[in-house]
Amino acid sequence: MVSAIPMPPSQQSPNGGAGTNSNDFIEAYGSAPSAEIRARKLGCQGVHREGTLYVPCATRSEYQTRMQPRSA
Repeated sequence: MVSAIPMPPSQQSPNGGAGTNSNDFIEAYGSAPSAEIRARKLGCQGVHREGTLYVPCATRSEYQTRMQPRSA
């Protein structure tokens, strides 16, 4: 199962409404193996904890970098 965790307000997109942009949330999983599978698909290694959930990539910063839109 995947959940969405809101980003802290200081890291949210300046869109006039906190939490309304899909980039203002991160993926979180109920198990480390599920998060590790997603991490491999994103091209990063490891997972980190956010409360009781697991987030792909070793750090939130690395996860955020991997989730940035790529320019053509």
